[in-house]
Amino acid sequence: MVWAFNPAVWYVSSWWGQIGALYILPMWLGVAAAVKERWWWAGWWLAVSILVKPMGVVVAPVIGLWAWRRGIGWAVGVRRWGEIVVGGLVVMGVVLWPWWAVGQLGLMVKRVRALAGNQLFLTMNAHNGWFAVSGGRGSFAARMEGAWLDNEPLLLGLTGWTIGLGLLVGWSVVVMYFIWKRESDEAWQAWWGAAALVFGFFMLPTEAHERYLLPVLALSLPLLPLGRVWWWWYGLVSATLFLNLWWVDAAISMAWFERQLGWGTAISWVNVGLFLFLGKEIASLWGRVTIQTVTSKE
Repeated sequence: MVWAFNPAVWYVSSWWGQIGALYILPMWLGVAAAVKERWWWAGWWLAVSILVKPMGVVVAPVIGLWAWRRGIGWAVGVRRWGEIVVGGLVVMGVVLWPWWAVGQLGLMVKRVRALAGNQLFLTMNAHNGWFAVSGGRGSFAARMEGAWLDNEPLLLGLTGWTIGLGLLVGWSVVVMYFIWKRESDEAWQAWWGAAALVFGFFMLPTEAHERYLLPVLALSLPLLPLGRVWWWWYGLVSATLFLNLWWVDAAISMAWFERQLGWGTAISWVNVGLFLFLGKEIASLWGRVTIQTVTSKE
């Protein structure tokens, strides 16, 4: 119900006609299968998500880590990884075989790879960290005003694209580390990790589109029973996504709001705060890990 009647979901699917739901559903089912320890199905659904849209791979580290963490010893962990890989390869093989049979698989892979790193803007109108720190000047909406590009040096000779990639890798490592260090295995940790990785994919690398935030709304649904604060967080994420979509392509034109960098910057800073909330959860886990470590040493 929360997903089905979410205005942001309706807007991106019905008004824009985007296919987000087609890869988000198997992404969600892949994480759910991992939580239920159905490893073959986890790989199967992950592969389906990736085939619909490569962004599905973002949750792969959570699925892989959960499989290893839930095992006892190397042998069990490797066997579970094997089940995930086999499940994924079966789907990949069936779907990609026609392209291989006619000698077009290499060309298809080449075209998919070309999608990354060729849009040049710090943000493709996603109200994320790059939009916030650049005041919108790094967005596609500012292209006629000399937008900041992600292939230009920004800090210590590093381009925005390189910095964004480094931030994403760093964030992913931190999220995975604290899932690994938790002594108890509760399902919410896997869902939190998946939502955190996708939110990071929206906030940190360059060239992100506004609709990249949509999977967070699906992956964070299982977090709502954890408390009222998550309902507030979920509502605010839904609101910022809806406003981002309206800002880019308004159903009813509002010149004072649509593509105005000031409004976009304000929404972006709200998203920064919502992203930092996940960071606060990491800090909370750090405290628990530290206490557990000190106690064990004593």
